[in-house]
Amino acid sequence: MELQFMKMQIMEIGLLIIAAYIGGTIAKKLKIGEVVGQILGGIVVGPHFLKLVHNILQHYNAYENSALLKPVYTFFNTDFAKYTEILQSFQFFVFLFLGMIAFSLGEELHRDRLKQVGLSATLICVLQALLTWLLLFLGFWLLFDFNIINSLIIGSIGIATAPALTFILMNKLKIEGSLKNLVANIVVLDDIIEVVFFSIFLSIALFIQKGKELSVFHISGEVAKEIFFACLIGFGIFLILKLTIKRTTASAEQKKELGTYIAKVIAEDPTPSIEMFLILMGVIAMGTAVAMHFHLPFLITAIVAGFLISNFHFHAIFDSLKIGNIMPMFNLVFFAIIGANIEIESFSFDTLGYVIGYLVLRTVGKLVGNWVGCKITGQAQNVTSALPKLMLPQAGMAAVETVLVMTLLKGSGGMRIFNTIIPALVIFELGGAWLSEKT
Repeated sequence: MELQFMKMQIMEIGLLIIAAYIGGTIAKKLKIGEVVGQILGGIVVGPHFLKLVHNILQHYNAYENSALLKPVYTFFNTDFAKYTEILQSFQFFVFLFLGMIAFSLGEELHRDRLKQVGLSATLICVLQALLTWLLLFLGFWLLFDFNIINSLIIGSIGIATAPALTFILMNKLKIEGSLKNLVANIVVLDDIIEVVFFSIFLSIALFIQKGKELSVFHISGEVAKEIFFACLIGFGIFLILKLTIKRTTASAEQKKELGTYIAKVIAEDPTPSIEMFLILMGVIAMGTAVAMHFHLPFLITAIVAGFLISNFHFHAIFDSLKIGNIMPMFNLVFFAIIGANIEIESFSFDTLGYVIGYLVLRTVGKLVGNWVGCKITGQAQNVTSALPKLMLPQAGMAAVETVLVMTLLKGSGGMRIFNTIIPALVIFELGGAWLSEKT
């Protein structure tokens, strides 16, 4: 690899991190949401925004030879295409990040936690998830003329909530008791339902994209087969982690010989550690790559691995995913990449209509679905009033999946889905937080 290419890679990583950090810091001070600032930071250093800058500079060619602007003109004339190519190559990070998130959902699938969820939370969650999915699917299919499978994908993405923001708001508003437990259970179930729906519909979309037989029976059989093999790979990830991170007691002599690195990993109750995090990330990355190689739904692979670890190995392994400063760094890079990929030049009145449609249909689905669920299950008035609004914020999981759709279905409507959902997520991050605070 030529030195110039490597230098530009290093520079672009630095630009993404600095721009997202500055954007997030400013946004936090303005109280408009750190995620919004990180996305805006990514936009500023992204090729689509810079392309607009280039178009403006072309009207001022008289300044091309000025000492101040000459390097800028040179960059656009000679290196901009390579700059764009390098930024697009960073999208592998999205797949790795999504695999880690899907694996972490397995923590909530421990049998003891599932027993605590209760019938009320399950009923409310399923009701609001199905209503939100149905409204978005029918709306984009019938009103906006999206094809059926893309409409189904949009509907599934709309189910997801933003657990982090929801829990922050609950702490800020000092929400305790039955409402806090109910929201916590519903948010977790909601994301699990969403990942399953999304994985199935994305698999169907990829199958159709290959131009193969389109009968319902044949597609159902192929998708079922893909899910089965995805589960097998998930089982393989579980076995590797079970063998790698053991719950055995090392003798004092062994600990002395092995030192802190291995000792921490094989200790009877290993504490969350960077070492354990690296093992998890490495194994999940390999499992994700294998699933993708065989065109299997890798989200199902990651969830199955997480489920098996949670129930049949060492549940505390998930704590290594919560180490301070590790996941925030992943989040920052991810949202910077999202911003860098937003095609500003493709926005139009049609796109604005899609964004408004997504906002309205998802809001109605979440508010009505949760309200009806609360009424059916006989929740107290304060719960019935507050719960629907607490379920509105949306960011992380939906954003990751939207980038995934853009990457895999670029020639089949993926970019249109991306340009519809990402602006809506920014609004939900702002508006959802504001509305929830009025609870």
